[in-house]
Amino acid sequence: MEYLQRLAAYTSWANRLWLDFAYDTAQEEGYLTRLVSHVYLAERVWFQRIRGEATDKDVFKTQTKVELLDLADQHLHRYSDVLSSDLRRVLTYRRFTGDEYESALSDILLHLFTHGSHHRGQMASYASQKKLGPPNTDLITFSRIQD
Repeated sequence: MEYLQRLAAYTSWANRLWLDFAYDTAQEEGYLTRLVSHVYLAERVWFQRIRGEATDKDVFKTQTKVELLDLADQHLHRYSDVLSSDLRRVLTYRRFTGDEYESALSDILLHLFTHGSHHRGQMASYASQKKLGPPNTDLITFSRIQD
């Protein structure tokens, strides 16, 4: 579980760097604000599923920085709650297609980590093409800062 805690901390750190970059450095780039919003909104949906709450299906709307900062804070607590629970617990949920699935909490966490990494890579590629100097959110960079 310690490794998953580290990945949750890394994910939160990397997402926050991109949030700040998208809204403070490259706000005119709607692609970046939309995609960083999507990362946070998709995380929220998974945390809603885990908690048995109704899900907000609009995961592609652009949020304000203040709204995302609030989600970032909430997600830190949600990661902590999930990590302190039984990660072998199997969750039954419905995708937006209506299909029903079952997944262990540990797999849902790994999905969240890789989903965020996927989109941060897309944002980095886009920002590099636009010569915006994207933030370095490599795991090894996080590791050096944390140790």
